[in-house]
Amino acid sequence: MGKHPLHTVLAKSLHGALAGVAATAAMSAVMGLAKAGGLMKRQPPTIIVESFFPGWEEPTRNAVAVLSHVGYGAGAGAVYGLVCVPTNRNSLTGAVYGALVWAGGYEGWLPWLNILPPAHHDARGRALTMFTVHLIYGCVLGTLSRSKR
Repeated sequence: MGKHPLHTVLAKSLHGALAGVAATAAMSAVMGLAKAGGLMKRQPPTIIVESFFPGWEEPTRNAVAVLSHVGYGAGAGAVYGLVCVPTNRNSLTGAVYGALVWAGGYEGWLPWLNILPPAHHDARGRALTMFTVHLIYGCVLGTLSRSKR
């Protein structure tokens, strides 16, 4: 007897979400290094939270920025787990997916909501950093969510 379809969907999305959390941790570490190295002043998750909740105190803003970034990464990972065939999950498909997530945000909804300029008009250091960390996110996501079969 086969698995119930809902069980399969939940398993795929949970597997992708967990890989997405780990991938978000990896990309966040590189973002921290880029900030420490002067490639960007403020990290986008903080800028996003500030735009939605102006006036929040720094500890609250920073905590919400971290939690929302991890949640976004988990959600994107869950989608990858659902849309990418398990045997095709690897660092290459993950990197392509990471680039698509980057494009959707940095050339899509972030400029549309006036939170950040489009990446092609943004500060070079932040634009290159964010593209690179999304490739890292995707590579880690694809690698961690590979099929064991």
